[in-house]
Amino acid sequence: MSADDKDNKDAEKDADSDSDSDSDSDSDSEDEDEEDEEQPAKKYIGVVYSADKVKKYSAELELDDHVISGGEYWTAIDAAKAYDELVDLYCDLDAPRNFPAGSEDAENAAAGVDGSSSNLVTETEWETPDVGKRSADIIPPVQGQYLKVDEVLEALEREKAIDVYTVNLTGKSSLADYMIFTTGRSQAHMRRMADMMILSMKAREIEDDFDYGVEGRDCDDWMIADCNNIVVHFMREDTRRILNLEDHWENMENDRHRVYGNMTEDKYMDKFGTSELMEYLEEDDFESVEGPEGASRDSKGVEWK
Repeated sequence: MSADDKDNKDAEKDADSDSDSDSDSDSDSEDEDEEDEEQPAKKYIGVVYSADKVKKYSAELELDDHVISGGEYWTAIDAAKAYDELVDLYCDLDAPRNFPAGSEDAENAAAGVDGSSSNLVTETEWETPDVGKRSADIIPPVQGQYLKVDEVLEALEREKAIDVYTVNLTGKSSLADYMIFTTGRSQAHMRRMADMMILSMKAREIEDDFDYGVEGRDCDDWMIADCNNIVVHFMREDTRRILNLEDHWENMENDRHRVYGNMTEDKYMDKFGTSELMEYLEEDDFESVEGPEGASRDSKGVEWK
């Protein structure tokens, strides 16, 4: 091999080496850029970074092995706001949030300031709606037809209702064909589901004299959506356990309770009224509840019979 050939070989090797070095450098640079973009997501609860998406940040809330999506956003701070909205809709007031009310972070978020720097977040003008403002999708309307129980159950499942229980009252009560009971995670969650039921009925434009609305919409432990043929009770866990209405309605026959149907109104209210419930809710120590005969009862097994 001549000296010139050897020099050419060495030059080619150097060029290949430089090319590989440049490629490695570009790859390292891309990895660093991706890592820099991912860092903001790690600051917040419920914010997920996806490098392969156009809007790389999304909000996700996990509930009982289910993942509820709050949408995709240009910035991590907007995804964090969306996550907080999901918490407001589905969780209790003390659930962790990215921007607790009254905190400096909440004020910064409202002003569009990312706490990690002094730069204003200007990529989007999205703001977190008020609690309960975002409504659930209504049940697909069928003009002039009342809701079917399967449609209601499917919608409640979609909204992550807890422990749904159905009582068939057909031929047993003139009040409704079905009574459905379910537990809500929060006042906002119950309101969201109850509003969904009423809006679903109104969308069907049924010509009747029924006044469709949510009873107890401002209550924090019990709401009722009366859809004429189907009545849905949305309750918090403690209230539902104490009242045990499922058992009561399971025993209906000919518009009367099969055991207590012959009681006078006063006697019925003495036995099934709310006085015991009020005593329970006012107790600081929930270990026991005083029964009507003065007997102590376990608060987790209050009997209403």
